[in-house]
Amino acid sequence: MSVPARKIERAPTLPAPTPPIHRRPASPSRTTAARPRTSSPPRLRRRARRGLHPTFMVFASIVIVVLVVGVVALNALFAQTAFAVHSMQTRLADLSEQHDVLATEEAGLSSPGRIAAWAERYQMVLPDNVVILRVPHFGRRTSVRR
Repeated sequence: MSVPARKIERAPTLPAPTPPIHRRPASPSRTTAARPRTSSPPRLRRRARRGLHPTFMVFASIVIVVLVVGVVALNALFAQTAFAVHSMQTRLADLSEQHDVLATEEAGLSSPGRIAAWAERYQMVLPDNVVILRVPHFGRRTSVRR
């Protein structure tokens, strides 16, 4: 007869060893002198974005709105200035015409013939002996002729 089968006992499992905290990284196989030096640090590659960033969209929208409002306001100022200039040109033409009318009327009223006719109407006569008196101005030294 054969021997009865025995049950094999397993060895107790040990927890996995924890790595030491102050372990130095493995040194490279080549030294730093063997590698060529670069003037700039290596750049990290970023993942390419799809679409526009929301911050850029907000900033671009604000800039566009400010520019549109500025152009509209500037156009309104130019239109307002054009109306004011047109109004002043019309007023200048009216005042120039009024000046011409008044200058012509003044010339007619101060003409010697008209003054003589007015004096004759009111029975005024020309004097026989005309005397001109000269009055010295104050503040100015002048000799008086007698």
